Amino acid sequence: MPGPSWAFALVAAALVTLLGTPVLRRIAVATEFVDHPVASHKSHKDPTPYLGGVGLIVAVLIGTLFTSGRTNQVEIVALGGSLIGCLGLLDDHRSVSAMFRTIVEMGVATVALAAGLRIHATDIGPLDGAITLVWIVGVTNAVNLLDNMDGLAAGVSAAAATAIFALAVLGEQPATATVAAALAGACVGFLAHNKRPASIFMGDTGSLFLGFVLAVTAISVSPALTPPASFAVPLMLLALPVLDTTTVTLARVRHGLSVSQGGKDHLSHRLVALGLSPGMAVAVLVIVEAAVGLFAVLAGRDVIDLSVAVLATIIELAVLSAVVLRADVYQERLVGLPRRLRLAAAAGVLGLVVLAAPAAIAMLRAHGPGIAGATAARQGLDAVAAGDGGHAAALFAEADGRLGHAQRLLHGPMTSLGLLLPGVRANLATTRALVGAGLRVTRSAEDLAAAVQAPQIPLGAGSDSLGQAARLAPALEASATALQRSVAQLAGYDRPYLWPSLATAVTQLRTTLGTASARVGAAAEIARLAPGLLGQDGTRRYFVAVQDNTELRGGGGVVRAWGEVEVTGGRRRLSRFGSIEQLNASGPLRTLDGLDGFADRYRLFDPANTWENVNVSPDFGVTGQVITRLYPESGGAAVDGVIGLDLPGLAGLLRMTGPITVAGWPAPVTGDNALDILVRQAPLRFPVESERQAFLAAVAQRTLESFLAADLGSPARLAAGLGDTVRDGHLLLYAGQPEEEAVFERIGAAGRVPPVTGDSLLVVNQNLSGKGIDGGLVRAVHYDVDLDPGHKPATLSARVDVGLRNDASAENKTYLSIYSPFGLASASPGLASASELGRRSYSTSVSVPPQQSRTVTVDLAGRLQLDARGWYRLGLPQQPSLAPSDTEVSLSVPPGWRIVEVQGPVHQVDSRHATARISAAGDADLSVRLQRTPWARLWARIQP
Repeated sequence: MPGPSWAFALVAAALVTLLGTPVLRRIAVATEFVDHPVASHKSHKDPTPYLGGVGLIVAVLIGTLFTSGRTNQVEIVALGGSLIGCLGLLDDHRSVSAMFRTIVEMGVATVALAAGLRIHATDIGPLDGAITLVWIVGVTNAVNLLDNMDGLAAGVSAAAATAIFALAVLGEQPATATVAAALAGACVGFLAHNKRPASIFMGDTGSLFLGFVLAVTAISVSPALTPPASFAVPLMLLALPVLDTTTVTLARVRHGLSVSQGGKDHLSHRLVALGLSPGMAVAVLVIVEAAVGLFAVLAGRDVIDLSVAVLATIIELAVLSAVVLRADVYQERLVGLPRRLRLAAAAGVLGLVVLAAPAAIAMLRAHGPGIAGATAARQGLDAVAAGDGGHAAALFAEADGRLGHAQRLLHGPMTSLGLLLPGVRANLATTRALVGAGLRVTRSAEDLAAAVQAPQIPLGAGSDSLGQAARLAPALEASATALQRSVAQLAGYDRPYLWPSLATAVTQLRTTLGTASARVGAAAEIARLAPGLLGQDGTRRYFVAVQDNTELRGGGGVVRAWGEVEVTGGRRRLSRFGSIEQLNASGPLRTLDGLDGFADRYRLFDPANTWENVNVSPDFGVTGQVITRLYPESGGAAVDGVIGLDLPGLAGLLRMTGPITVAGWPAPVTGDNALDILVRQAPLRFPVESERQAFLAAVAQRTLESFLAADLGSPARLAAGLGDTVRDGHLLLYAGQPEEEAVFERIGAAGRVPPVTGDSLLVVNQNLSGKGIDGGLVRAVHYDVDLDPGHKPATLSARVDVGLRNDASAENKTYLSIYSPFGLASASPGLASASELGRRSYSTSVSVPPQQSRTVTVDLAGRLQLDARGWYRLGLPQQPSLAPSDTEVSLSVPPGWRIVEVQGPVHQVDSRHATARISAAGDADLSVRLQRTPWARLWARIQP
């Protein structure tokens, strides 16, 4: 926001009132437009000219001319303020009735409301509109009544306008800042002539104008708080004028005096009655307003907690009230509140009870079945995820009954009256949304449960299974759409005033719905693709690469065995299977073009470019392209896709199919014991490496045969059963057809390294020992980031420490690569640099003796663009391995900046530091939103 706009407005407005007010005073004297001290409540002794308010209006209007562009707020201030000023000028010339004043003020406030000005305090449109009207009229008159002592209205208004200006500048609202600066400047310039003894008065012309502009700008400024908490800021800003009016009104009612009649019973008069001079009384009230304004600014820009600011404001005003109420300023006897007022208050309370009672009773009766129904719906979705359609159907039926009962309770005509009350409305609307979202799920559950319970899988034999898969796709898509709509239905219900149990139920159901929507959507994609993938239009062939993670490669592990799956019309078979040596027998692989810089990696691992190393890329899309081109050169048929399956992936398939028996092994191999057998027991039983590899190939062949022959259930059950295996990168799919590959990417099965959208860190190990010892390699990654968002784009300096601990009994020689979008500042010796996968890679060979550790350190530096809201985003792709890396990310920002929001696995955060720890096999993402501190933002705004 350009500083000169508000700076010019401030100076121009101050000069207009400073230099123009003497001219207006002479005009007022010449035309006898003066205030004669005839009324008893007048504090001045000599006739004093009016028309000072005209100068204030002209000064502010001139100041608003410096606002760039036309905005609703400027138009409201210019038009509404001018009309209110004319009303005050008429009242100064000859008194107008209170009814006429109120009608005009309500009309102007209504115009402001129609122009878009609105307080968001209750989330009830008509009620918020009524509060806005009351606010504008009430504050306008409160400031008018505050003009009861020389310099008081101008001084308090200047302090309030300064606070509004600070909030607007820090919140980047140039129009509001310019108007507030003009108002503050006009008041300061006017004080030169209005301080005691005043040579001119602003009159109702000025005080009504000041009140209107303060009321408008106070609710136009946008604090860093969400409604309804944000309404506390304007309440604090103008609490002093409101307190003065409230104190006078209640005191006069209790003494049987007219509220509209003038008097010497305001806060300022009470301070004088206690012994202060008029000048000191004004100074005290201006200081109080300045302090309250400071609290409002600090809370409004989230520098201090809102509750702290509100408490400080209440204490300050309570102390002031306790002091001033000691002054006895009435000669009339105390008569108490009128009976009509007490009856009106009682009627109001009774009316609230009548409105709230039906909704409260309905919510109490519906709370139990609503929460129970939502819980049953959530459990039904969990049963869908587990592939248990029968249990899911029973749970959905239970949920439908409970939620249907709750819905009938919540939608009675009398119950809807609760929507007129804040607090009650939030809970009633949220309960209805919760019940509605649950019912949407349960009433799409018949198709969903049927899809889960379908007796044949899309991998079944014959054309019937293909037809069934095609028929299931629309049902699954409809269910996914219903789940997505339910998620959308619950969006925006993180409302204030919610009962904790209701808020928890909404959060839990929304989370479950989001997860279920993704899973069912994946199943729908699988069902839609199944006919084509399974040879409906002709034979399809897929290459299966069996990867051994005990000897790491970029895409998981060294390729030990391979297979060819042939599918025709839904019938599938493992047409070929063998050890990798059979493919190597055809001769060295030719160097390929278009490998994104990986040709050098092939030569690094094996000068002869053998098949064991086709997956040196951590991106399975690259590996799939390599295999589809190499396999025909090695004597195989052309393939339509590639399946990557590592040791945890074999265990995942066995969990779906059940145990297998393998010749030479004494016990069945299951999904629960497969990893222990393949990684720990087999090397002891088969000390010769070739024997262990032959055993691994036998387990892989039997697993594939069992999987292809098994009745695995529906697409939903298949997606649920293999979801974790796919998500963690242990079962990967590549398709030659772009549409199929796009679906694999959407369901997280493509194994693609995601593109860089901000920051990214990928650490990859490749075994150089030629031994299967990476089951004992423990990797710990520390990524320490110092980010300075003050530059455009932001500057980043980071240190990557990769700790490698070798728990095996033999030396582990590994090739370590660190992928980042940033340049190298410094690093451990011997680091090679390349450009791959849209990133820079820094690689080196590391030898780790048994039972020892080594650390590789890389210092990075560069620039990155934060998004429009200040988000720093870090992607953390993971290499599929037997033991996921323990990754710790530490982010620090410099003074003048703070962390305001985090997303992802952050476990510790303060204003300038965030720490995340990730120990998971799948890819992870971390997002942190940064913001200037208010004072740093203000300093940046005023710099040339």
